[in-house]
Amino acid sequence: MNTFYFDETDAFGIGVTPPEAGDYITIPNNTTIKVTQYNISTNSYSGLTIPSTSRLIFVENNISLYLDQSPIINGEIVSAENSEIVVSTITGELEYSFWHDPASWNGNSIPQAGDNITIPDNTIIIIDNNSNISFKSYNSLTIPSSSAFIININYYTLYVNNVTLNGTIKLGEGSSIENISDYEIYNDPLNTNSQLEYYFDNNDAWATNSVPGQGDNIIIQNETNIIMDSSNIIQQPYNNLYIPETSTVSSEGENVNLFLSNQPDIRGELIFKNNSKIVVNDLSEATMTVKYWNDPTIWNDNIIPVSGQNVIVADNIYLIVDNEAHIDGNVFETITIPSTSILFFNIANYTVKTYSLMINGILKLGTNCGIRKAYSFVPRQNILFPGYKTYYFDDIDAWDSSGVPQGGNDLIVPDNMLLKITKRTISTEGYDRIVVPVSSKLIFVGNNITLMGNRINIKGEVKTTSGSKILTSLSRSTTNIFTLWDDPNSWASSVPPKAGEVINIPNNTHIVVTMNSSISINGYSKLNIPANSSLTFDIEYFKFWVGSIDILGSLALGSENRLIINPYYENIRTFTPLYISADGIKTTQSYSTSNIQPLYNFVMTASYTKARDFARYIKYKIVKNKPYFIYESKRVSILLSNLRNDIINTNIVHNEGQFVSTNPTTTSNLSNMFIQYVCDILVNNPLSQSVLTNTTSIRNQINNSNLSEQIINILKQGIATIDFLDNNTYLKSLFSQIQTERPRRLWNRKDGVVYHFPIYGGDDLSIFARMSSNINVATSGEYSLLKSLYSTNALLQFNDSNQTVKIIETIWRININLI
Repeated sequence: MNTFYFDETDAFGIGVTPPEAGDYITIPNNTTIKVTQYNISTNSYSGLTIPSTSRLIFVENNISLYLDQSPIINGEIVSAENSEIVVSTITGELEYSFWHDPASWNGNSIPQAGDNITIPDNTIIIIDNNSNISFKSYNSLTIPSSSAFIININYYTLYVNNVTLNGTIKLGEGSSIENISDYEIYNDPLNTNSQLEYYFDNNDAWATNSVPGQGDNIIIQNETNIIMDSSNIIQQPYNNLYIPETSTVSSEGENVNLFLSNQPDIRGELIFKNNSKIVVNDLSEATMTVKYWNDPTIWNDNIIPVSGQNVIVADNIYLIVDNEAHIDGNVFETITIPSTSILFFNIANYTVKTYSLMINGILKLGTNCGIRKAYSFVPRQNILFPGYKTYYFDDIDAWDSSGVPQGGNDLIVPDNMLLKITKRTISTEGYDRIVVPVSSKLIFVGNNITLMGNRINIKGEVKTTSGSKILTSLSRSTTNIFTLWDDPNSWASSVPPKAGEVINIPNNTHIVVTMNSSISINGYSKLNIPANSSLTFDIEYFKFWVGSIDILGSLALGSENRLIINPYYENIRTFTPLYISADGIKTTQSYSTSNIQPLYNFVMTASYTKARDFARYIKYKIVKNKPYFIYESKRVSILLSNLRNDIINTNIVHNEGQFVSTNPTTTSNLSNMFIQYVCDILVNNPLSQSVLTNTTSIRNQINNSNLSEQIINILKQGIATIDFLDNNTYLKSLFSQIQTERPRRLWNRKDGVVYHFPIYGGDDLSIFARMSSNINVATSGEYSLLKSLYSTNALLQFNDSNQTVKIIETIWRININLI
């Protein structure tokens, strides 16, 4: 049976144009037509005929195909959730226009990187996998009130300098539109250097000062383009090939064959022109079965790979890609060529993009065709699943001889499997035991799915959808009484669990997590839900990390959330030793970062201070793997203002929850938190502030101690505004932590090129504050009274000579979470 998408060339016969609104849809014999959300008209067709040997497949949810008259269906319709054929006359709706169609644009000119994007009036512009839209930035995006702009691909970011939005924007999963001013901070160099270019047989091209020979590794240096031709490389196998992110290997001339004994590690770009190829296992093209990319029979489940998916070439075939339209705009997850097969991209002047390339057979490239390793700064391991066997629940190939699990029996997901469940493929009566091993993933497909079992043991990962839930047979009924995560009434201790602790949902309690909840992104050690209780996530794209679970009640994760079973480890946060005291700044570099031991720990979620302000304040460049820094004085004023606003006004959360007594503290700003500390020392109650006569002076001392200036000053100590220097201990410490903990931020960084400091929104900047204060003593008698009451208190210091009482200095660590 021939398989086509609705708008594909020759789908309705050779030379036959796909039907438009008002036309009659006649599916040819022995043909499958696939309908997606945007490849059919929003208006109605006059009718539809499906012959007995043909099929119509809705491949996406929520699709409506409008007809003026009832269809004639002798074949098969395969529907998706909430998709439908509607007999209704619809006219006058806007039709879809596509980015890659010049007719969609005024002047028939498709916008290129750097251009303005102006959506025409009364137009719906769609970006899909055929659009080949640039990964680079555009100048502006303008959408008039009568138009819409739809990005119908996942995890794509459109970078523009500014947006004028009067109409509608619709984005695919994980896609976004971002202002270029934010993007350039982190990813664009402030100036550029060109690559060094050598022929392969030039000794100067190699770090060893020696050209690789038979059996040697070919290791390309950074910022280098190596040119190979048929005369400067040998026709015997080298060991392997490594191309770093900043480098290129290109061929010159025709039929350049590079023989390797092992898979190459290509992280940069490979441009092998004019029928040149990389050979890991030499095969004879003449004796192999030739197949073409758009033949669905050569792919798993007869599905041709699209952007974001794995490309796994079948065994024993010579696979040819000779039509750019079949792969244009796609960025593949992995491309795998087995040892018995050849993959030939015979498309002139085209660059194939993939996150991973595994060659065990032969990769062959046509005229000026190239392979480019793509990178994503999104944590892609949470959105794509390379390396897993993927099955739907009712696929018998997913299970052993016992077959698909039936209701009442055990549901044990096999190892190393990604198992997809839908509302109609699982049993409504539930299962006895549900087990997800650590090496597997369970994915909900479609909304409002209830997975039920008597016993649930999840060690791997679960990804749910809107309205879906996991529950036991004991908790079929739910009440209408819900409380929020931060509501004291939700918890037996009146305080929600902190990161790393056990989450114990109380009996007869139904707790809801919203986007405003304080639930930690760092994870918890265990989750316990009793039979008559539930935990519901009313948020999207949240990763819920927990060491283990015991669910007797109900867990509803919501749309695109993930339950990840993993031992709890405290995040390593960046830290900078900054010191203040209540009577003024006491800055010192005498404390090494290794011996700082804070007595109390706090978290502040900044309301004003932005990571981008720090990134713009400090710039750096790498010279021979060593960072050098410079600061920008023009950035000081806004950074000072925002830091001061946060320090004075923004509340901090006390991790320990109590000071010297067992009485709990309450969330407040820094100065009021210190007043609670003083009161707890004096009367064992942080909230009994009436005992203090100088709360105002203590508050003023804290607020006027210029901590914001101290942060700014210590980050520029030892560096200048003109020359790049490496004399700042704190910047080197921060940079080293980012290198270790967040190495992706430093990918593709070129030697000698200037970049903004790689600190992002959501990062923590930790400070260590030396906290102390005086207590007002009005008379000699009052001093004597205080001494008689508190002389044995080790946290107070009495000075008889000047009759002063001082709070002994303690170190507080404050993690400032930057926006």
